[in-house]
Amino acid sequence: MKEPQLEHFENSTPYLDDHKLLNRRFQEYGYLFFKGVLNSNHVNLVRREFVEILQDQGVVKEGAFEPVWTGVALEHVDDDPLYRLQSYDDLLESDEMKKVLESLFNAPVFRYRNTDIRFALPYDEKHLTPPHQDHFYIRQTDQFCTAWVPLMPIALDGGVLAIAKNSHRMGLVDHVEHETAHSYIFRG
Repeated sequence: MKEPQLEHFENSTPYLDDHKLLNRRFQEYGYLFFKGVLNSNHVNLVRREFVEILQDQGVVKEGAFEPVWTGVALEHVDDDPLYRLQSYDDLLESDEMKKVLESLFNAPVFRYRNTDIRFALPYDEKHLTPPHQDHFYIRQTDQFCTAWVPLMPIALDGGVLAIAKNSHRMGLVDHVEHETAHSYIFRG
């Protein structure tokens, strides 16, 4: 089987003040990618607090500033404390985040508070999030978009976000259970 070709996302950051152009780019690509629009100190604070929680759980090596895995199994991760972090909620409610989202919709936005923190352990292909469409779960409206906010640079082999080219033009695809996929959020 041929390996899929991965391309870099097209950067839409220069067009943040042009709602019509952002809309055209969204229709063309099926996504919008922005770089450096959030306060890096705030992003780093969230990452640092995530790392500290995971160190307390024995998942990240003590004294590490980056999430250096200790080798324990996924079952050692308790993500409840991550969701309770005020810095995490503050980042998602920040003025910078609102500005980006309001630029996209050219209107005030409402953040649906069903946020998923996605993480991956090295060499754990079993728990990678399988291919899916978020719209499969939220199909009552087309006024919904997912925002993915990485907290650190992610290497290609480290659980990156991938979008199937032109998949936004293929309509709603049925989700089927995969016996080999064990998402840490949803079985199959």
